[in-house]
Amino acid sequence: MCLDRKLKISWSKNGFIAYSDLTPTSNLSITKLESIKGSSWRLSPKKIYQIKTNPLSSLNPITNVYWSTSGMDLAIIDDLGNLTILSTGVLKTNSSHQLSCFEDVDIIYQDDVCERPLNTKQPKLLNSSQNGGDSTTKVISFKWLNVDKPIISNSPAVRVHTTQESMVSSGAAADGAAASSDSSGYAYSYAVHQYKSYGILHPIQGKSGFFAVRRNGEVDFYYQATVQGSDFQKTSVLLEDVDNINSLWLKHADIGFNRDGSLIVATYSPLVKALRVYQVKIDWGTVSSTTKLSPKLSVVKLVSEPLNIIGDNGFPQELNGIDIISPNFSLDTELEILLTFNGPGVVGGKTLLKKLQLSNEFKNLRFKNDGFNNDSAITVENYTNLASTGDILLQQEVLDISFKNFEFIIAITLANGEIQLRNRKSLNLLGNKNNEPIPQSISTLLDAGYEFPLPGFKPDAVSISPNICGYVVYNPHDRLLKYHTTSRPTSNLVKGEVLTLSAAFGYKYSSACFTNLSSDDLIIAIQSEIFKIKDTQLKNQLILAILEESHRALNFSLDHSKDQIDRLLVNPPIQKLLSLQYSLGKLTSTNETTLIALSILNLRLVAFSLMLSLRTLFHHQQRVTKKGNESLMDSIYRSESVLSTLGTINWFMEFLIFTVQELINVVHSDDLQDKSHFNTIMLSLLLSKIPRSLMVYSIAGIKRIDGFLVKVQDLNNTSNPGSLNMEVLNKSIERYKHLLTLIDLDKFEKFLSDTENLFHRQLDKSSALSIEQTLVFQNKIPSGYQVSIDAMLNKFQELLQDSPNLSELYFHDTRWLNLQIRTNKNPSKIFKGPEDKVPILFGTNETLIDDVTKVVITNKEKLKKCLRCEYITSNDTEGYFSSSIKGASSNANLNHWPVAFHRTCLCGSCWVYITPNEVSQGF
Repeated sequence: MCLDRKLKISWSKNGFIAYSDLTPTSNLSITKLESIKGSSWRLSPKKIYQIKTNPLSSLNPITNVYWSTSGMDLAIIDDLGNLTILSTGVLKTNSSHQLSCFEDVDIIYQDDVCERPLNTKQPKLLNSSQNGGDSTTKVISFKWLNVDKPIISNSPAVRVHTTQESMVSSGAAADGAAASSDSSGYAYSYAVHQYKSYGILHPIQGKSGFFAVRRNGEVDFYYQATVQGSDFQKTSVLLEDVDNINSLWLKHADIGFNRDGSLIVATYSPLVKALRVYQVKIDWGTVSSTTKLSPKLSVVKLVSEPLNIIGDNGFPQELNGIDIISPNFSLDTELEILLTFNGPGVVGGKTLLKKLQLSNEFKNLRFKNDGFNNDSAITVENYTNLASTGDILLQQEVLDISFKNFEFIIAITLANGEIQLRNRKSLNLLGNKNNEPIPQSISTLLDAGYEFPLPGFKPDAVSISPNICGYVVYNPHDRLLKYHTTSRPTSNLVKGEVLTLSAAFGYKYSSACFTNLSSDDLIIAIQSEIFKIKDTQLKNQLILAILEESHRALNFSLDHSKDQIDRLLVNPPIQKLLSLQYSLGKLTSTNETTLIALSILNLRLVAFSLMLSLRTLFHHQQRVTKKGNESLMDSIYRSESVLSTLGTINWFMEFLIFTVQELINVVHSDDLQDKSHFNTIMLSLLLSKIPRSLMVYSIAGIKRIDGFLVKVQDLNNTSNPGSLNMEVLNKSIERYKHLLTLIDLDKFEKFLSDTENLFHRQLDKSSALSIEQTLVFQNKIPSGYQVSIDAMLNKFQELLQDSPNLSELYFHDTRWLNLQIRTNKNPSKIFKGPEDKVPILFGTNETLIDDVTKVVITNKEKLKKCLRCEYITSNDTEGYFSSSIKGASSNANLNHWPVAFHRTCLCGSCWVYITPNEVSQGF
C-alpha cells in the first residue's frame, strides 16, 4: 500500500497550528499551545473556518496547508487544487490596516481552478480515468519563497575541557555556578554566525510568493506584485509542451530552490516511468516601487532517466514519494533528491530511501564517426546528472518527510507515528548513541537523551513542532488533534546530566531566539523535565543551571553597563530570557523568580514607552515649528502622545511607592541578622544593575516630558491663549502633573545614585556576573553585598524620614501591582487534555487593568490574553481626545508606542482572544 503524502497539518513559526478538519459546516481548524497560569499547558479549543473558493459550491476536503516562512500567511489547498490564502495578524478598518493578533484572519486571494480553463492549449478537464478520479488540477507540490533577510544561525553546542586555569566565566559550569560540581571538568561553548539569505527571494522587501505544481505538469507562481497591498497575482508555465494532457499526468513531484536562484522541479509519471528534473528560471522584469511586477517563467529539462522499479531480489518496487533538499547558506550543501520506494522489491525493510545529488560536470560523450570508422570524443560542459549519495532501509512506510534547522536535518515520520531525525549529509540517525552523560555536541534534545514518544495509534497526519521538541498528531477515529512532547525515559539525573540538560535547553532556546521561533514547545519540554524531579534541591539546581546556561548561549550578560540601557529597550534576548525565567519560576516553591522577571519586563516597558513618546514629541514639535503654525490635530496628536504614557508612568510611580513600603518593612523587621534573603524582591531589584538602570532611565524620561510640556505650555499661552488647542494641552498636563505628586522623584533618584555608589565600591569585577545572577535568578543577597545592607537602609531613612506624606505612602494601596511574595501553587500536571478543567480568567464585574497601557479596561467585549504569561490587554485603540472632539481622527493614537504590542505581549509571546467560557458572569 502506498501512503498518501498529504500535508494536512502545518505549524507556523509563531506557534499557530492549522489543520484539515472536515465537518458538515467547516473544513479548516486552527489551534495553538497556550499556557494556563504559566505553569501548565494545553492545546487551545480550535477555531473553525469554512474555506471554499465558490460560495455556491459544497465544502471540499482540504488536502494541504502551508504556513509561509514569515508565519504571516496560510496557503490552503483542497482536493481539486482550489487555493486560498489567509493573511493573519492584520485588522482591516474603514480606511486602513493595523497590526493585530494572529487570530485575526482575512482571505486575501483565491484561485478557483473549476472556473477557468487550466491552459489555453488544454481542455477544461477535472478528472482523469487514469488516476481513479483524482483531479488533474490537484496540487502535488508546494513551496513558499524564502524571506529576504539575514540569517542568524548558531552552531551546535560543543563540549570543551576546562581546567583551573581555563575555567569558563559564565554559564552553569562556571566556578560556583549551578552545575560546577556536576560538570566533571567540562563546559559547552556556543557560536553564532550571520549569513545571507538563500534560495529564491522576492525582489520587493517584505513581499512573498510561492510555487505550486499540479498533476498535469503546470507550474503556478503566485506572487505579491506591488510595494503597497497584499494581493497576489499568478503566472504559469507547463513543464512539457504536450497536446495530450494525460501523457504528462504526474504522480509525484517536489520543488527545490537552487543556489543560482532558479527553481528545480523533480517529477515522476507512471505513464513514462521516468524521473524527470526541470529547471524553472524566473525573469522578474523591471522592479519598481511604482509599477507592478510581471515575472516570466521559462523551463529547461535537465534530466530524464528511466526509474528502476525492480528491486535487487527481482520483485517490483513502487516509488512512494519525491522530496528535494535545497542547498542552504553552507557551501558544502548541494541540491539533493530523496526517493522513497515501497513494495516486495525492497529487501530488508519496508521502505528504501535513496538520496541523489543533482550536479553539473564536464562529461565526455563518444559518437561513432562513420566516415573513418573511428570513435571521436566530444566534451559537453555543464552536463547535469544524478549521482547516488546514499540510501537507507526503514522498517515502516513513510508518512511524511520534512526538513528542519535550515534543511540540515531530515525529519522522517513513519506510518506508526515514529519520528526519526537524520543528518542531511550522512543520513545517520541523530541522538546520543553512546549514552554519554555529557555528549560531545548538542544540536537537538535527542542528543541529551530525549525521545519522541509513539502516539499509540496509526496517525492520519503528524507535524513536528518548530523547535523539534514535540509533535501534534491527528487521530482519524476521534478526529482530535493531540500534542506529545519529547521526554527522557527516566527521571533520574546522573552526574553530568544537569550540565547536559541545561546546555541542551540553553542551546535550543538561543536558537529559537535567533530565528524568532515560538518557543512554547521548548518551554513545555523544560517544565515537564523539572516537574518530574521530586527532590526540591535538585529541581532548584536544574532551574538555576538552565537560566545560567541560556544567558551564556545567547551571549547576554546581566552585568550590563548603564550607558547601554537604550539597547536593552529594543534587545530581544533580554525579553526572551526574562520570559524563560517567568516560566521556570512557576515551578519553584515561591513566586520570587517569576516576580523579578515580570518586574524587569514592566520596568523595560515603562522605559520603552517614555523613550518612544519623547522621540515622538520632539520630532512632532520640530515639524510644527518648521511649518510655522499648530493645527488642532497637531495639539491632539501631541496630547495623545503624552496621555499614552499616563498608565505606564502611574504604574512606575506606584512601583516606587511599593518600594518605599517594602523598605520600611525591612527597616522595622525584628530579624535583620540573616541578610542573604529578605521577604521582598525590592532589594534585589535595587541592587541589580539592569532594573536599577531602568528606574533611573524612567525617572529621567518623566522629567524630560515634564520639561517639554512646560515649554510648550509657555509657548501656547503666549500665542494661542484660550484656544481649543490650549484646552487640550492643559487637560493632558493636568493629568500628567497629578501623577508627579505621588512621590518625590528627585529624592528617589538620589537614593538610587547613593545605592549604586555604595555597592559599586565593593564590586569585584571577576564576580560581577555571578552577583547579578544571584540577585535576579534567586532573589538572594550575595555575601559581598550583605555588609552594606544596613548602610543602604540608613541612606533610605535619611532621604525619606522628613517626607511629610510618609505615612500616606506606607498605607497607599499597591496590591494591584501583584508584587508580593507568595507560595506557588504547583500544577497537578504540565500538559492538560480536553477533559481537564481550565480556571476562569476573570469575572465580568471585575476591575481589569490593561497590562500594556496600565489603564483600566472599560470595554471588555474583545480582550486578548498572552499565550505564555497571565497578562491581558484590550483591543481598544481609540484615543483620549479623538473620540470626543469633532473632526478628530479616530486613529490619532495609532502611531504611539502601544502599537509595538498589538501582536505580542511585553514578554514576547503572542496575544490571542479570550473566549466567553473563560469569563464568569459577575466576580
